[in-house]
Parts: sequence; structure tokens; C-alpha cells
Amino acid sequence: MEELTGDGELILVVDDEATIREITKSSLEAYNYRVLTASDGVEAVKIYAQYKQEISVVLLDIDDAINGWSDRDPHATKNQFQCQNYFY
Repeated sequence: MEELTGDGELILVVDDEATIREITKSSLEAYNYRVLTASDGVEAVKIYAQYKQEISVVLLDIDDAINGWSDRDPHATKNQFQCQNYFY
């Protein structure tokens, strides 16, 4: 099986659980991705605004614990993040 590795692409990981953020970050970095993390929607939007030209993928954990999304609608994030790839 071919191992898929990144080429330094930047990924924004959004999760309210610190352990999940850190495990995800470490795992992605092991496969040659650069990773930014945010603990909630407000922080994610701020980070995205700063790095939007560089971010290739936004990896989101959308549930009731995430704060800052419009009406808790996961599709509302697509209006805030002008990114081609979303994973909920």
C-alpha cells in the first residue's frame, strides 16, 4: 500500500478538546503537513483570516461544544471559510 504524505500543506484543525487537537496535529505533522489549531469557532475564524492564502484544508469538529458558529449550522462555516476542502 502506498503511503500518502503531505508536501508541507497547511491544515487548520478546529476541535474543542485539547487532546484531540494535539493528537491530530502530531499525526498530521508526522506526514509532513503544517498544522494550525483552534479550540473554537471564534478562534478558528481569526486564524483563518490571518492565514487564508496558505490554508489548504479546514478540519472541523462541529458539535454543541464548539462556540462561534452562526446558528450552529455547519454549512454556515463555508460562508466564513473560503477553502476548497472541508471535513466535518
